[in-house]
Amino acid sequence: MEVIITIGAALRSEKTKKACRINQCSSFTKLALKVKDLQNHAVHDDKTASIKCSEFAIEVENSSPNWSDVINYTVDGDLVKFTASKGYIFGPIIPGYQ
Repeated sequence: MEVIITIGAALRSEKTKKACRINQCSSFTKLALKVKDLQNHAVHDDKTASIKCSEFAIEVENSSPNWSDVINYTVDGDLVKFTASKGYIFGPIIPGYQ
């Protein structure tokens, strides 16, 4: 089964100063992914996250233009690990959301 998931990040300093949600920050950056056979997803701390799936593709048209400046990823088999750039933190991974 395919599903769209969204991973968002924003500057920690902005989130703390404004006391707002990640997606309410002007620095909010979104990475949208189309994943197949999503087994699990997690934000492990505010700087790392992961998904486990059989396949994934980046949905460029639904992602922020600068996502690759803020969100990095590595693939290890069916595990995709994400890290936020220095100064940024992750919000929750949202399945089924664009």
